[in-house]
Amino acid sequence: MTETEVNAADAADVPAPIDAPDDEPKGPRPGGWWNGTVSELGDEHVTVDLGDGIVGRFPALEARAAGGGNLVEPGDEIEVLLDEPDSDGTWIVSMEKAEKVRVYERIIELAKRKAVVEGVVTRHIRAGLSIDIGVKAILPNRESGFRPHEMAQMVGKTVKAQVVKFDRRKGEILLSRTKVAEHDAEMRKAQLLNRIEVGDVVKGRVVSVRPFGAFVDIGGADGLIHVTELSWDKGIKPESVVSVGEEVEVLIKEIDTQRDRIGLSLKALRDNPWDGFAEKHAVGSRVSGRVNSITEFGVFVTIDSIDGLVHLSELSWDRTVTDPNTLVKVGETIDVIINAIEIDRRRLSLSIKRTQPNPWEVAVGALEVGKRVTGPIRNVTEFGVFVEVVPGVEGLLHVGDMSWKERIEKPSDFREFTEGEEIEVMVLAVDADRNRVSLGLKQLENDPWTDAGDQLKKGGTLEVKITRLADFGAFAEIVPGLEGLIHISEVAVDRVERLRSHLSMGQEVKVRVLDADRKSRKISLSIKALLVDDGGAREHVEDDEAATSLGALLKKSGHVED
Repeated sequence: MTETEVNAADAADVPAPIDAPDDEPKGPRPGGWWNGTVSELGDEHVTVDLGDGIVGRFPALEARAAGGGNLVEPGDEIEVLLDEPDSDGTWIVSMEKAEKVRVYERIIELAKRKAVVEGVVTRHIRAGLSIDIGVKAILPNRESGFRPHEMAQMVGKTVKAQVVKFDRRKGEILLSRTKVAEHDAEMRKAQLLNRIEVGDVVKGRVVSVRPFGAFVDIGGADGLIHVTELSWDKGIKPESVVSVGEEVEVLIKEIDTQRDRIGLSLKALRDNPWDGFAEKHAVGSRVSGRVNSITEFGVFVTIDSIDGLVHLSELSWDRTVTDPNTLVKVGETIDVIINAIEIDRRRLSLSIKRTQPNPWEVAVGALEVGKRVTGPIRNVTEFGVFVEVVPGVEGLLHVGDMSWKERIEKPSDFREFTEGEEIEVMVLAVDADRNRVSLGLKQLENDPWTDAGDQLKKGGTLEVKITRLADFGAFAEIVPGLEGLIHISEVAVDRVERLRSHLSMGQEVKVRVLDADRKSRKISLSIKALLVDDGGAREHVEDDEAATSLGALLKKSGHVED
């Protein structure tokens, strides 16, 4: 081929050459090929001797080189394409058209065979590369086999590619280098695998960065630096460590020919921050670090290139703090306490809350059993109310400690409690080991049990007032706020069928204490026991009309006033 480019319009105008059959007269014919000798170079025309006294001519511009000078000289033999004779008998011919037709035929043949040609890259264009293969051809981006950052670097270099298409209408010659590139890549990869081993340190160029790591061309094949091998820091993003086009030095960690994978490491060539960490930082020491990331289960803080975890439970002494974002921000420098260093497992446990005094330790010193304290209500539950008794420490006011007089099932049975409301309570117990404080409200008043006197014990005698009647017995007030139960079976010596026929509301009676459990606040009383003990047993009579009534017995024995 020559350096002349095929022009689609010119190629379309070139008539196909006609080869004369052997039985037809010999001689020049329009559209035929002819060999001649340059006889004269004129300013306007070049004269060609076609033999047998026949002369041809073509424009002198066809014989001028692009850089100056002439392409032919007198005496040169050339091939021309015949057009037609002029009026003076001179044939109009074309050296340029003959050359273009020959190139056209050659390109069609190369495209049919998808032949591999060599050419020099002349320009990097938007569509790909412009390549001189004797004529201008285009190597599209997607068919180049080059990475985007390599395209501009190919200008001036010689490449091999296949001729895959010639579009006569557009005058375009399209090339493809994919198969050539694949073959070349396989050759380079085979050569690379023959000379590298696990443990080698090689140089390469980053060709792509993904969320899971970075691919590096190490001269014949791409290896992967997994995100965990980019840095000793945990939770980093690959793009924060390397960038496309960057040259890096890496350690070959793995060569897996079965899976066609080469594993690389960048961090292996850098100092391991775990080495000497325990010697530098002792468990229990206070250090500063940068908040690297915040997750739903805690905060990662970087200390000397090592990420330690502050678990949710180590954020604050205040158990209501469950969102790390309310305490710290990414990038912020904070103080932490080192809770544990596990070199073998590469784990570092940290604490934010331990940088502050434990409010429970403060509470143990500040709270005494029996002490009255005032604090805001922090939470109301079905079983009680939580009150903040010292900053960061809450105590429980259980429903059972709200009233001496009433049986409370839920806080609202006693009264409405509102979060934030200040309330006075008494400290009943402090359990520092379990971080628990028990509070009481009813204890702010005297215990009616004490007011009941010494007779409120098993076997004691009390004077009580009937306050409530039920099918199973009568409740009697011992002192205000304290009641005991006279079961129906303990009302009389005889079997009682109807309680209201024997006792009435407000009636005052003397009773014997059967049982008094201060812890459970249960008191069992008996009228019958007192009657039996005092000799007031019923008199046995055979006539029902002579039977002594309970009321008469009570009056007779002096247990009921007239």
